[in-house]
Amino acid sequence: MDSSSCIEKNKNVKRFCGLECVIRTAHTEMNNGRRFFGCRRYKFDGGCGFFLWVDTPRWMKQFEEEEARAENSTLEARLRTVEIQLAKVEENVKDMKFLCIIVIVICVGIILCVFAK
Repeated sequence: MDSSSCIEKNKNVKRFCGLECVIRTAHTEMNNGRRFFGCRRYKFDGGCGFFLWVDTPRWMKQFEEEEARAENSTLEARLRTVEIQLAKVEENVKDMKFLCIIVIVICVGIILCVFAK
């Protein structure tokens, strides 16, 4: 099976052997910092030999969209966490206000009792 038919069948980039690829970064003089799809098993047994630059026009837009979706999901999760924390803080503020009112009422009561004698 050639790489194009393998890619066409799947939403995500798959290697020849059918498993999802990993994204690696080249560290050669000619392509330093350039990202590419490669077989997940490359470091273990040489893998299946699948290779595709991420910045080819065909995948660049999809790659950027997937990165944006992943970042968006992370930000949404962080926002939910902050919203939960904010709700807890707001509840604590309500409790503190109630306690302050009770303390004020007790203090006023004590003052009135002391001056009433």
